[in-house]
This record gives sequence, C-alpha cells and structure tokens, in this order.
Amino acid sequence: MASEIKSLVEIVKIKGGKRLPKGESLQTDENKHPYIRVRDMGGRYIPKDGLEYVPENVFQKISRYIVEENDVIISIVGTVGLVSIIDKYFHKASQTENCAKLSGLSEVDAKYLYYYLISPCGQQEISTYTVGAVQPKLPLYGIESISVPWFKASKRAEIAHTLGSLDDKIELNRQMNATLEAMAQALFKSWFIDFDPVIDNALAAGNAIPDEFMERAEQRRDIETKDNSDIQNLFPNEFECTEEMGWIPKGWGNGTLSDICFFGKGKINTSELSLENYVSTENMNKEKAGISYAASIASTNQVPKFSVGQTLISNIRPYFKKIWLASFDGGRSNDVLGFQANNSAVNEYLFNLLYQDSFFDYMTATSKGTKMPRGDKAAIMSWSVAIPSSKLMEEFSELAKPMYLANNLRSLQTIELAKLRDTLLPKLMSGEIRIPDAAVWVEEI
Repeated sequence: MASEIKSLVEIVKIKGGKRLPKGESLQTDENKHPYIRVRDMGGRYIPKDGLEYVPENVFQKISRYIVEENDVIISIVGTVGLVSIIDKYFHKASQTENCAKLSGLSEVDAKYLYYYLISPCGQQEISTYTVGAVQPKLPLYGIESISVPWFKASKRAEIAHTLGSLDDKIELNRQMNATLEAMAQALFKSWFIDFDPVIDNALAAGNAIPDEFMERAEQRRDIETKDNSDIQNLFPNEFECTEEMGWIPKGWGNGTLSDICFFGKGKINTSELSLENYVSTENMNKEKAGISYAASIASTNQVPKFSVGQTLISNIRPYFKKIWLASFDGGRSNDVLGFQANNSAVNEYLFNLLYQDSFFDYMTATSKGTKMPRGDKAAIMSWSVAIPSSKLMEEFSELAKPMYLANNLRSLQTIELAKLRDTLLPKLMSGEIRIPDAAVWVEEI
C-alpha cells in the first residue's frame, strides 16, 4: 500500500528545550520534575534509573519547556538522532535544550513515528538536515523538513503493533533478567553481607549479637521462614572480631581477594574472534548491566582471552561498574580485567562478591593515573574479604547458577528478536513486505 510523503511540520508541532538558568544545577534527590538529558535517550522509552531532577524553585523558570505523554523527542546537538517516546512517568518532565519535542501525536502514531525515525531511512533524513562538523546540530527548521511516509491510520497502527510487540518481548526479557539477577544479589547480601543465617543461629543458640548487627537481629526475630536446615547448618552461630574486617562469622577466613581468585591468563589470536566474542570497555553496557557486541576487533595479532564463568570488569575509571559473568569464550581488550575463581564451582559466588559497591569503591580509591585512571592490579588482589567455607560458596553458586543460565538463554532470544525487528523495520516502512508476512516471521521467532 502506497504512502503519502509528508514533512514533519505537517504532522507534529516542533519545539526545542531549555537549559537551566545560569548558576543553577540539577539535583539527584527525586521530586516531581525529572530532567531529560541526551544521555537518557536512545531507547523506546526513557529509563527511570540514574535520573536528575530540576529543583522546585528552578522549575518555575523553565516550566514552559516540558514534554507530555506521547511526545516523541529527538536529540539535536552532539549525538544527533537519538529518539525516544515520552510515557506517562515523564508527562510534564523538563527537556534539555539539546533535544526537540514532536507533539500532537496519538499513542499509536508516536510509536509509528519513533520506529520511522530510528529506521535507516529516518536516520538518513536526520543526517541530511544535520549541520556542522565539529559540533553536529540538527536545527529546528531541518526537523520541519524531514520527510515521513505517512500511510493510512490502520497501516500505521499495524506497523507500530508489529514492531512494538517485538520490543515488548525484549523489554519483558530484560525485566525478567533483572528480577533474577536481583534475587541472586539479595541472596548473596543476606548470606555474606548481612549474615542473616549467622544471626538466626546465634539467636537460636542464645549467643551474643554484636551491636552493629542488633537492628538486623531484631528484624530477624519476626521472620518465621528461614533457610532450610541443611544450609543453615553450614553457618556458625556466633561472631568474632578481627582487626582487618571487624565482626565476621566465627571460623571464616580473614583474607584477601587473591585467596579466592586470580587474574585470567592466556592469549587468543584475533583471527579466531568475531565481533560477537570480543569484549572491550566501549562495548560493555552501563552500570553493571552486562555486555553488548563490539563494532570492531583490536588491530593486534593477539588479545587476552577469557572463558565461560569468568567475571569481566572494565578497568578504566569511571567505568569500573561495568561487570559481566561470561557466558561464552572469547577475547578482551587490555582495559578489561578477567577474574577466574580458584575453584570453578564458585564462579557465581565470585561474580556477586565483585558486584558489590564496596569493591568498586575500593577499585576507585586504589586506582592509579590522572588522565585515564586504571585499577591497580596488585591493590585489587589485596582487597580484604571474609572467606566462608568452600562448601558454603559452592551452595550459593549452585542456587544462583540456574538464574544466570536462564538469563543467558533470554539474552540470546533478545538478540534474535532485535535482529528480526531491525530487519523488519525498513521493509515495513518501505512497503517491501506486507504485515501478514511480517506476522509470520514474528510468530516463527
């Protein structure tokens, strides 16, 4: 079915954002005025973590520059062409001066326009009207001129639904993975940070509880469901005070990270690598979230290798919090550290140990260098840790392993779903394939 070609100014109202008044700054404390920055953009919807907010007294000065539900926003300075839809959470949020809003859309048309603008054809239109080499900029008059294939309403709805259903499944997979990972982290924190089973045993035995655990002990008294007895018996029923670590469960080792793991060794020929199994700081996702794929492989004959079960961490500050439990073998850049557990049966324990903010804070505090600080490998291995029994670390890993295996399977499915979406997107927009044919592809995947 042919489409009518319209310019954006015929479809939407276009308005720029507003920078904060001189001398004012954003705050991290949450209020009713989230401020959408370019760094927050790029996904179908704006993520709700890592936001900054406009102080109440400042908001009144920029209150005319807000977005509303079903607006589409596009970045127009620096990183040009990032596109997102405004959902209910960001209704009335403030927008940066580095993005423009396209308003007056229904929910369906907001999705359709979003998918068009992120398509190769839409990105080419954006590029056509972008000016400047050193600091690229998409002027508002350029946005007005962007051409959009405007099918009849039913066809726009079908395209938005077909592509949206794939993104919905991708988002569901992401949420399920996040939930399972949070469950593993909560269990680790309960056992090895808060020492809940030790507190439970101490309470049952009538042993003294150190003052720093008294509040937790009061909370534990009211919990009826505890860990099963076999696991509970692996924990002691009292604490002991150490000079390096303070109060730790009695009988646990008072050691360093080197007692648990070592840095991964060995090299792999770059000829054996593909874009999918080379990991660098640049292609690891934000904030402890895992991995995405490389755009290129290091231009050397060999790179350090890693294997399934190792924990990989970016070694460039401020990106220390990029961490991934390897689900395949591959190669890594020199700016990514690979940690191998001394006992491969405790890989999941090691990953969760290194996931702790206290470890990343330690990496930051002991890093070296001024222009591009890096973690000091000797200092990293000297990090003080309380070491439980091997049996206890293995028990945790055994419980956590199915969670990470399930996450890996969903991640592979997500990759296939994203590939299908990206394949269908330009074909649907150009009319190359029909909706019924696209539906068959979606059903098959």
